[in-house]
Amino acid sequence: MNQKSLIGSKFVDFETFCSTYYEFNSKVNILEHTERWKDIDTNDFVGYSLPISNHKNTMLADSNSSDASYILELGGRENKDFIPEKTPLVAFDKTDQNGGKRLPIYEFKDLYGDLNVGDIIYETRTIFWNAGHNALIASINKERDVKNNESFENCMYFNGVQHYIETIEAAGSGVRYGFLDDDRFVRYGVKILRVTNAYYFRHPAVSFAKEQFGKPYSLNISRSNTSIDSNEWYCSELVWAAYQYPSWDICQINGIKQGESGNTGGPLPWTIFVSDNTFELTFAPSFLGFSLRGKQSSSWIVRINNVLREERIVVYNSKMCFLEDCDNFGNLNDLKSIIIAASSYQDVTINENFMANSITCWHDEFISETDEYSAYTKSYITYADNLNPNNMTLLVRNSIQIIGRTRK
Repeated sequence: MNQKSLIGSKFVDFETFCSTYYEFNSKVNILEHTERWKDIDTNDFVGYSLPISNHKNTMLADSNSSDASYILELGGRENKDFIPEKTPLVAFDKTDQNGGKRLPIYEFKDLYGDLNVGDIIYETRTIFWNAGHNALIASINKERDVKNNESFENCMYFNGVQHYIETIEAAGSGVRYGFLDDDRFVRYGVKILRVTNAYYFRHPAVSFAKEQFGKPYSLNISRSNTSIDSNEWYCSELVWAAYQYPSWDICQINGIKQGESGNTGGPLPWTIFVSDNTFELTFAPSFLGFSLRGKQSSSWIVRINNVLREERIVVYNSKMCFLEDCDNFGNLNDLKSIIIAASSYQDVTINENFMANSITCWHDEFISETDEYSAYTKSYITYADNLNPNNMTLLVRNSIQIIGRTRK
């Protein structure tokens, strides 16, 4: 094997990884940057590289962990056969960090265009700092009730009806329905995984998961439940078992099935991520997003969301400006720049300005020279007005500016 790829890391095989770094109790030794390595000369899979500097002990979530705000309130096991076709507003009773109802937010509608029922959510940053979290996408067009005077700017529609992306998952309170939206994408570092040959397996898998609604959460990563009659679940176990139901192993690694020698112990989120039978969907939304976080005296707290898969240098005007200046950079005299990591966000303060009521930010992309055009810069601009501190809404728009392009 070419050892150059392992400088600064400890190299182990999969069985050693499981026995050494995953203790089958409530604690787990987790590494932040576990990687599968291939021999760079032969491209053959050879094992796992574990960056020594990132080693840490971490607690996994237990049955007392509180649910995240994207989990819906739809009752317990007794309501399994009575889940309404249209989700009632009361199901969204969990509050967000600002004390308001946590309704799904969809600024980046293009981000969800490729999703399918049966795709797997893999959270890489969880509220418990544990080994990640998994969920199944149960519907890409689940209808919900709306409330009076609700802003519809950041909603999605299917056949003219407002809807959201519904999930089924094992959370702290048990197997529950939830939703995927922009906030969850950014806050929890979501990756979307698709199962190979999903066309044949995804609908039986989701049906299996829905049948488990209301069953309790129990973390025991030494077991591997697969029965539809199992009494309890943890997150990745439920997702794995759902695909085991139609006989497809999404924890198979290097040809070794879950439970066989070299791949023992219960299924974990990262094993689903590195499985032979899953792959990550990649998205390329170009625009940044705005969400309103609050107002303090004469200043607005605005969150700039970067759902792109790479870091961005972001320029924003720290004072409100006129709408006509937002997308042509005119009369913007209070510019500041920040760096926002991939799939992350940063809160900034925007000061009020006499008679102006719009906000703007952008990032630049350098386009290399081609046979037809010289090199140029493309600016992706996000701007908004109609900021409302009562329901934390704003009207977001986008535009593109081409700078310095000349035809040869």
